[in-house]
Amino acid sequence: MSVKNLNECFVSFCSLREKILNEESIEDIKFMYPTTLVPLLPFIECGVKINNDIGIYVTSISEPVKARPDFTLEKIERGKTFFKMDSMIELLSTKHNKSTLQYLFTELLTNIYVHSDFKTAFAMAQIYPDSSFIEFCLYDDGITIPESLRHHDDSFKSIEDCHLINHALNGKSSKAKNDFERGFGMNTSAQVIIDGYGGELFISSLDGSIFIKSGDKQPVLNIHDKAAYYRINGTLVGLRIPCREEKVSYYPYLEKRRSFIGKEVKL
Repeated sequence: MSVKNLNECFVSFCSLREKILNEESIEDIKFMYPTTLVPLLPFIECGVKINNDIGIYVTSISEPVKARPDFTLEKIERGKTFFKMDSMIELLSTKHNKSTLQYLFTELLTNIYVHSDFKTAFAMAQIYPDSSFIEFCLYDDGITIPESLRHHDDSFKSIEDCHLINHALNGKSSKAKNDFERGFGMNTSAQVIIDGYGGELFISSLDGSIFIKSGDKQPVLNIHDKAAYYRINGTLVGLRIPCREEKVSYYPYLEKRRSFIGKEVKL
């Protein structure tokens, strides 16, 4: 099985969503990475049929006893506590720094409560021993990163969505303007994922997306040429962490500020 990067996983999601909207079956698809599966869950909850090989993941939301130890999938509703990720962190902590995983997962989950005004979200993590990585994905149906920034600052109204996601990655925040020490959690997380673990990060929100892979000089800023085809009515975040013996601490990255300057690519 060839390992698609997170950007390709997003393109696969868009293709499958288009099939669903055209009332075509997706039951022949026997495998999806989390970054493809998770944003399809609202459609699946509404009755879209899927292959039985994927069904075990979806049924684990309502029937946790059927879940396997190599993955966790959770539906998050505002006002309710999420806790399945704790068991995944415990499982991974034998080979990974537990506090670093807690920082990454908690930072992403907290962001949707603080910024997105969401109603429903889905979070999934899975271990792929054969491919030697962990993939985590979070999707929420909230206000989106670009709209959150535009509501905060009128100067952002004419800026492309992918550039606003890039701004958020570099520390721009919808928090109060005098709150200078806040807003860098995403930047720290990106440094831990890319520079610490040597992994991948993908973020899509509304009509733009950004993809960063360790070793690349610049992030890829996706200009969505077919806006409706690629649009996310919410925010989708995927990350991949290689499985390796060296444990990565997030502490060295807390005080660092890395400027991620992206290059535009048309999807």
